[in-house]
Amino acid sequence: MSPKISKNRTNAIKKLANDPALSVGDLETALRKIGQVCAHTLGVEEVAIWQFSQNGENLTCIATHRAGRKGPVKVKQVRTQQIKNYINAIQNGLYMVVLDSSQKIKPSKMADEFMRQEIKASLHVPIYVNGALNGVVQFNQLKVQRDWSLTDRVFACEAADLTADTLRNFGTKGIEKYTPDIRDMLDHTLNHVLSELDLEYGMIRLDEIPVVRGYSPEAEMEFVNQYRTSRELAEQTVIIRDVNQAAGGSKKLVDALKSAGIHSFITAPIVIDMNQIGCVHIASHTTMDWKPEAVSLLEWTTRHIARVVDEIWSRQDNLTLSRLIQRFQNSVQNLNRMMKFDEAIKAVGKSATDVLETDMAFIVLRNPDNTISCPWISGLNSGTINRIVDTEGASIESILRRSKTPVLFPDVRKSVLPASLQRHLTEKKVRSTRIFPLVYEEQTMGAVVGFYKQTRLFTRNERSVLSLFANTASLTLQNAWMYDQVEQGYLGLALALAHAEDAREVTLADSSMRSAKLAEETARALKIPEEDVMSIHWAALLHDIGKKDIPENILQKSGPLNENEWEMVRLSPATGEKMLEPVPHLHGVAKIIRNFHEHFDGSGYPDRLKGDQIPIGAKVLAVTDAYTSMIDKRAYRASRPPQEALLEIQRDSGKHFDPVVVDAFKNVAAKYMS
Repeated sequence: MSPKISKNRTNAIKKLANDPALSVGDLETALRKIGQVCAHTLGVEEVAIWQFSQNGENLTCIATHRAGRKGPVKVKQVRTQQIKNYINAIQNGLYMVVLDSSQKIKPSKMADEFMRQEIKASLHVPIYVNGALNGVVQFNQLKVQRDWSLTDRVFACEAADLTADTLRNFGTKGIEKYTPDIRDMLDHTLNHVLSELDLEYGMIRLDEIPVVRGYSPEAEMEFVNQYRTSRELAEQTVIIRDVNQAAGGSKKLVDALKSAGIHSFITAPIVIDMNQIGCVHIASHTTMDWKPEAVSLLEWTTRHIARVVDEIWSRQDNLTLSRLIQRFQNSVQNLNRMMKFDEAIKAVGKSATDVLETDMAFIVLRNPDNTISCPWISGLNSGTINRIVDTEGASIESILRRSKTPVLFPDVRKSVLPASLQRHLTEKKVRSTRIFPLVYEEQTMGAVVGFYKQTRLFTRNERSVLSLFANTASLTLQNAWMYDQVEQGYLGLALALAHAEDAREVTLADSSMRSAKLAEETARALKIPEEDVMSIHWAALLHDIGKKDIPENILQKSGPLNENEWEMVRLSPATGEKMLEPVPHLHGVAKIIRNFHEHFDGSGYPDRLKGDQIPIGAKVLAVTDAYTSMIDKRAYRASRPPQEALLEIQRDSGKHFDPVVVDAFKNVAAKYMS
């Protein structure tokens, strides 16, 4: 049977934490004080505190309190090489019952080095300092056998935390070689809690890091969406004994869990620096009357995870955060500019692979008609991915619709991705996947889906940077889409006006189209960059848009123009430039339209530029527009034969036109004349 236990254990720990003896004087005295109070409160005869040496080669008993004994005890030491299995076991759980009333060592042989014949029951709890294993607190029963209750175990864990704080106050550091892998630690922790409470359903969420038992990937994603939007769940432990009677802010989460077959659950937030960064969740498919000790275990577990993870993240931030911020800043510089949508997709994809450090990735988008497209792929076969997306479009659209926050699936085979995609990724040696939603005004427009051969976990501060990147990427795509829409609408209006000018001036309505074709081919013959070729193409289509304010009787006049009429004509290029200024992407086009009436010898208008002062696009358009004007029939004159028009162009080479452009155009025109 167990000895009588103090009922006010929590107050005992709080009172002890404020004892001056734990922060002044010497470390051994402080630790013996902890041992004395814990032995009395827990009702054990001995509390021993063991610490690893800085090189991790030895585990030494640095303080012991034994009831009835005064003064220090003889220092004991064990070589870690002799207790490898014990160290693994103590790292893989929240605590370890080494000996109880059954008088059997659990697990067998692991703790032989610590067992003395007089020990009747023994409970061991690891000490973590600075996120790394530093030692062990052992609670030993010497006189009578004992079964360690759940209340006993939670108190022992709180005592180990206080011991860790005391060691840290005296300058002790953790042993870096015993720093746990965060995901492994969460995995072992959830296993331990579920085993202790005899449950099958549970989840630990630490930002995006998931550890899940019993739930499907779809139920897990729905849990994450609802949990992160519930203020009630973020601020306090929620205990639901019967989901059919639940109400309040957790109602949506309750509904999501009901659909997964859950009847009762507890969810406790994990908090670091007053910020909720995750939760520990346990559940049952039957109605449960949750006992206080189960709630205490869960709440202590959240505090334990927070203290260990916070210290591990702090060390990781020192190594990686500055590099991530630099990559983010580089990405922002690339994304914060006006782009067409196709260009923006590529820019977001490239930036995402840099910031998220993916091995492979693609972007999927929800189209206005709720179909799915995959406009950008990196590191994977585009044909295969697009076939899968085409086949599994409805499934992927459903995933996107439910994705509001980033979700990491450490095992791609247990993700929400379609089975055919899982198989393909497994063949590519992909281990994990991260779905990174692109959300604008609470609507998921798509996602960057990243893939890893080795999982990359981000700290809380790194995740803040990633959230900023997600906002920037979403805004970039939305702005690019709106830019395309505005540009297409404005361009459509501009083209309509340009065609109207064609119709006013010529009997053939395709004059600008012919000029655009000739200008495009001449530009390519001059090896002008493709982006500039397209600007020349659009300038040729829109070159007469500035004539909209010129009266038709002037445009159709058969005789010479007077000075006032010529002034109106000379102003038309500048008017065309102003009309295109609202479209940033057409600024290059506008410049060509302004200057295509300039002459190589400086006698043109509106700015009297000459030679290399004239943009190359304007030089090309000057030649092709003059040529098409001569071969088109006008109201005030007949058309001229192409050969005659070309000779006229050549005669003006070096005067009106750049000789280099004329030579290139001559070859292009000759092809059409033949």
